[in-house]
Amino acid sequence: MESTSMMHALVIIDNLRRSQEEQAIRDVLVGLQNAGIQITEMVQSPESSHDEISPLATEAPLHTPMPLNWLQRRRIIDGLSREIGRSLPDVIITFGQFAASIGQDLAMSLELPLVVECWQTDHIKRPPLRPQIVSAYATASSGLANAMRERDQHHLVATTPHPITMTDTANDTTNLPPSIAILDAEVDARSTRDILDGLTETVKHHPDLQIFMELGKSRSNTTWRHAESLGLLDRISSFSNASVLRPLISDCTFLIIANSTCCTRSVIDEAMSKGRVILRPDHPMLASPDRRHQCILTESSKEAWAEAIEDLISDSDRRSRLGQQARTHVRQQNDPNRVFSTWTQLIHEVSSELSYPLGNAGSTTL
Repeated sequence: MESTSMMHALVIIDNLRRSQEEQAIRDVLVGLQNAGIQITEMVQSPESSHDEISPLATEAPLHTPMPLNWLQRRRIIDGLSREIGRSLPDVIITFGQFAASIGQDLAMSLELPLVVECWQTDHIKRPPLRPQIVSAYATASSGLANAMRERDQHHLVATTPHPITMTDTANDTTNLPPSIAILDAEVDARSTRDILDGLTETVKHHPDLQIFMELGKSRSNTTWRHAESLGLLDRISSFSNASVLRPLISDCTFLIIANSTCCTRSVIDEAMSKGRVILRPDHPMLASPDRRHQCILTESSKEAWAEAIEDLISDSDRRSRLGQQARTHVRQQNDPNRVFSTWTQLIHEVSSELSYPLGNAGSTTL
């Protein structure tokens, strides 16, 4: 591999994206540092001047308000450009919509290549920044990457899975009371309603079943009222962000992804690495490996959910078999060395051009 000792990346992360994937982003930054790439972080300024700046992987990150006030935008960008220009990076990488906007201004001001992360299904049609502005897109979802390539969104779309370090063995939940974690429950209310309806049948056969449900910060009254009307509240615990409860999620019997448009999340990959089975509704963004190693529901109805949930709870041998397949998939797809190598290759590729934006004809199959 080409030496990376002289490479330098400015990485911009906004608070919303950080709240979703802080551990995964930190793992990427540390991996790149270990590969010899200098990292300069730029994070979102705290709301209060009394609050400390919280870095991910460096000791003294830059910080800026996000989003920028349009009246102060030019002044702030000029100030950041002067500060960054003292040790000019080779590339700018952004995580988050607000981060992408600032990355665009800085890339144009400093004439640097720009790599923008994509993570949502709607980025197929509307990525965080227009293709003409960026040097490359990067996404952890192979399905999203394939769809963006098929739509010819950009000539350089890199698949950069979340780096996952495997445990020696899968978590054994065979002798524990059954439990289910429902992720993204607040995103797709209709799907969540069908899941809860299906669970009313499940609890008749499994009275000790516990349900953990991710509801975001909104704590949807509609979802709660529906769960109450079904008599399920006494067995439901809610939380706002599964990404900060990884051990709990990985100890559940299996996971349900309620959101039919969810591409990928590191908490899902980590649960699969621990041998957890993923049950989810079908959607076009699921790549072939996802379909082979997750349980896909082609019909999202009360009856279909009830049957699928009962099958997984009752058949421990099938769960174990599917869990081992999930571990094998993550071991291959999310291998940290492979992920960091892809990021390093991407940084070299976008940095090899002399002008901005790049007329890069590099590989789209990273």
